[in-house]
Amino acid sequence: DDSSSSPWNGSNGRQLASLLATVAIAIGLGASAPPPFAGRGADPSVVTVVDGALRFDGGSTDAGRVQILHAGVWGTVCAHERDARTVATVACRQLGFGAATGTMHMPAGSGSSSAPQWLSPLVCAGDEERLVDCKHPGWEAGSPGAQPSSTCVDSLGVRCLACEGDACAAYSVPVDISGVLPDPSLVTPAFYNASAFAPALRLECLSRWLASISPELEAEDSADGVACHVDHFDPPVDSLDRSPSVGSVDIMAKDDDHLLVGLPDPFHPSARSAYVFGDSLADEYANRRAALKAHLAAHTHDGTRLRDLVSRGVLQWNAAGIRRQPLLSALNASSYEIGLIRRLYLSPRVQVVADLDAAVGAVGASEDRSVHDPAAHDIADELRREGLATIDDYGLDIAALNATIDAAFATVDARVTSVASNGASMATRAQLDALAPLIANSTINAAVRAYLGPDAVLDGYKAVRLAENATREENIAGMWHNDRAGNRLKLFVRLHDVSPNPQDGGHPTMVARGSHDLLHFSFEGYEHSRFTPDFVRSEYTVASLGGPAGSGFIFDTNTLHRAIPQGSLGRTVVVLEYHSAAKCPVIQTLDLPIPCPSGDQRLLSAHERNFAHPRHHAALSASAVAASASPEASRTAAVVNAAGGASEGAAASSGPPTVGKPAAYALVAGHECMEWHPLTASPREDLLTINESVRVPSVILEREGEPHRILEAIAALPSLTSTLTSTLTSTLTSTLTS
Repeated sequence: DDSSSSPWNGSNGRQLASLLATVAIAIGLGASAPPPFAGRGADPSVVTVVDGALRFDGGSTDAGRVQILHAGVWGTVCAHERDARTVATVACRQLGFGAATGTMHMPAGSGSSSAPQWLSPLVCAGDEERLVDCKHPGWEAGSPGAQPSSTCVDSLGVRCLACEGDACAAYSVPVDISGVLPDPSLVTPAFYNASAFAPALRLECLSRWLASISPELEAEDSADGVACHVDHFDPPVDSLDRSPSVGSVDIMAKDDDHLLVGLPDPFHPSARSAYVFGDSLADEYANRRAALKAHLAAHTHDGTRLRDLVSRGVLQWNAAGIRRQPLLSALNASSYEIGLIRRLYLSPRVQVVADLDAAVGAVGASEDRSVHDPAAHDIADELRREGLATIDDYGLDIAALNATIDAAFATVDARVTSVASNGASMATRAQLDALAPLIANSTINAAVRAYLGPDAVLDGYKAVRLAENATREENIAGMWHNDRAGNRLKLFVRLHDVSPNPQDGGHPTMVARGSHDLLHFSFEGYEHSRFTPDFVRSEYTVASLGGPAGSGFIFDTNTLHRAIPQGSLGRTVVVLEYHSAAKCPVIQTLDLPIPCPSGDQRLLSAHERNFAHPRHHAALSASAVAASASPEASRTAAVVNAAGGASEGAAASSGPPTVGKPAAYALVAGHECMEWHPLTASPREDLLTINESVRVPSVILEREGEPHRILEAIAALPSLTSTLTSTLTSTLTSTLTS
């Protein structure tokens, strides 16, 4: 961008490069590589070499291959499987995170896979501050000419979580298991070790506070935690026999491909061309295909059942996965056929996550809560159909957000700033007070609940900055991928204009419309979730997402999507992440290496979660929409003001929410004022008519027979005159006083 007003030019650009180089000093980026965002006016000599510093390589800002700096050269580390989790704990601590949620393997060809392996093997006690303080045989193992360790081969990858204090509590709540597996420790082994001929397992989980408002379920209203039930799928309802055929089966016979005629054959060698790391899947997919044919040879009637589903259009697939919605539209979720498809085609991790996402996209009770808000209805409808909805304007104070984020990136503190792949991307977990109206926006929250289910919650947020230019090896998010976490939503807020044309250099996000509906064959590893551009464009219509500052989009990260790593400009966005309330606690309890929640964001504290998603009001309808809502709102885009609803030119309050004594209700635009103290009856919604031209949403509570009316969104109504504002303030004051 040659414009003199560009923040990437002139003194601003030099200051930005300088301050980011300063951040690099704190986290140990060495002089052997350019500092993050090195560009116009940057001075690489500012960066110093810090022996023993760590960085993520080839992954993201919360996970990846661990690299350690020695003698100016970045290299990897290794730990035996029995020691890896403890080593990961120390590595995540040194990188500025509160916890390690698991280890991981990065596929060859991602990041700097040819780097020397400096420390191998590592053994940590767990309380060390730095990896170099752990036991290891010395740096000589990675020196030129040294023989690599014969017992520790794979470079260690880790997944970290920035979790401290009560923000961690939401993910360590009790998870109770009942049914055929009565203990949480039995669930993961049962899914992974199940025989191909054993009945398929299904997991049903519900957060206890949601169960408390469901009349068909029994649970204490005040109970925390998650209740899960494990059961088998139903037996077949048809007359076909499901017992094994008599006689032996040669699963490696050369002429047994006829067993797969007319059926999904995703493990055929030709299907691996859809994957970036397809060669690394060769052995696994050969074994999975052999097991698939063995089952069909021994259970010929199962092949008949599956072919019937194909002929009816119920069973649809491509090289990435099986479409979910046609199955659920035609079959009961517990049917034998769905259990059969899962057992034959889906990896154990995908099966568990699919169960935790059972409510996603369903049109039911959750849809009723958004019907009063046309904008929320349109957003949820677009998410169901395409996995993506665009927002024209969130009504936020973008200048205030930019000021806070710039200051955060200038702070030399690894506890709030994470860097991936030598500065290809950075994330800050700084508190963003100017985001408060969006966090409690009734329209967004209603749309999220309508799509993810009635217990959907905001886990946290972060600001992400992409470097001006990076390779896809440095930024694995630059490949077409899914997030390996099933269905969840991420909301993006643009902090500056982004062109949708990749050639303009602005790093637009690209999403394959409709791919959110896939039950992926596997996302056990990175190699299962990275797809080639040719495959994606042959199967889907691709949306390239750009727009002005203050706009953005919401999408399901189960879609195939990518960020364009190459570009002449940097890009900064705010990202909010939503899951169902039960999902992440169950994943943490089952110790599954799934990024739920993402580890590099600012997780909401228990107080913030309750304020943004009042648990005792989960079944409430969304606030009524002001009469100024635009009836012409696009089905694929909405202008969302700070109070929720769709309106034109709404002004947003950016102050943080405040909650005090019962009379001191928060009046920040968009907040639903649900922090009630003496609550003896359920709240109901009403619409208070001030005059013929302005209608203001309000909430009425019946407390001991006396109505208490709290006016909302005064600050967000652009058409109020000073006289009307005075009248409203007087009415509010007298109401609260009485």
